[in-house]
Amino acid sequence: MRTDASVLMGSGHVMRCLTLAKGMKSIGWQVSFVCRDFPGNLVELIRNEGLSVYMLPSPEGDAKIEQTMNPATWLGTDWQLDAQQTIDVITQLPHSVDWLIVDHYAIDEKWETKVSTVVNRILVIDDLANRKHHCNILLDQNLIADMKERYVGKINKDAKLLLGPDYALLRSEFRLLREKIPQKKFDPKRILLFFGGSDPSNQTMKALEALMTIKDPPLLVDVVVGKGNPNIQTLQLLCAQHECFRLHVQTSKMAELLLNTGFVIGAGGTHTWERCCLGVPSIIIAVADNQIPTSTEVHNRGIALYLGEASDVSPHQIAEAVKIFLSNPEIMMNMVTKCLATVDGCGVERVIEAIVNYGLKSA
Repeated sequence: MRTDASVLMGSGHVMRCLTLAKGMKSIGWQVSFVCRDFPGNLVELIRNEGLSVYMLPSPEGDAKIEQTMNPATWLGTDWQLDAQQTIDVITQLPHSVDWLIVDHYAIDEKWETKVSTVVNRILVIDDLANRKHHCNILLDQNLIADMKERYVGKINKDAKLLLGPDYALLRSEFRLLREKIPQKKFDPKRILLFFGGSDPSNQTMKALEALMTIKDPPLLVDVVVGKGNPNIQTLQLLCAQHECFRLHVQTSKMAELLLNTGFVIGAGGTHTWERCCLGVPSIIIAVADNQIPTSTEVHNRGIALYLGEASDVSPHQIAEAVKIFLSNPEIMMNMVTKCLATVDGCGVERVIEAIVNYGLKSA
């Protein structure tokens, strides 16, 4: 699996690859990761799951490209060097590579074509649909109005498409906890706050400022951040000063927190499907451009309440949205029904089945 995490790009790419890797490992596949040594990488987390990680060096010297908010810069170097370094890792392995799984916004068909010479097949995970790919399978787990048209002319004609939240890569505990939903005690005053692992624009603090203005009814807020969050010390101090705020750093119990919350305030992106699987209503703020289409679509379908892009959303708007939820429980209950109908938690199994079946058909 070729993917990265950093303070700027966040943890989402690695986390969904890790979920798929654990599913593949459980049925006997041998899975390894190739990751560049960025600040905020999740290499230790991957290794703690019993998976191998081959590290590419930190960007330096003439080849260094500064990471910016433009995803095209997220390799930290030029694509030719990254592809060659990945090839060097693959060719030194004691076994051939049946599938290379790529989840990286800075990788496109040029990189994939070059690396395809040393692997049997490639599966690409994408949700931008803003560049061409060369692959055997393309997975886009998002829900967007023109889903079937997004990749026309952007992939090779023989590539198999896995599109939509039926293929959402959720950890197994989400599917298991889904069975407990009928016994759940719905408490709209309990809120979960999560804007991704790193949250570089500090939307977490913005939301906390909004919630501090709501005195009645009293709220209980679980605040979840990753260990790479650059504002973690400030958040720790604030939460320590307010007994209604409980801070969780790099928690392994996200599914349980979701099951026990009334609703979520958070970013769009892959975590949307975790909430849907457990029937959790949400107030969404887009913290990256690629979150806007999906956030808009789930809003239009009544699955979540989308407030807009992070730079345009104020603490006052967040507070007003929370008041709407607190005073209109029927809105939230309608969202619960629509969420549960959208994601069933079996996406990993469907993706693995597609991979296995592809191999059988090609044999």
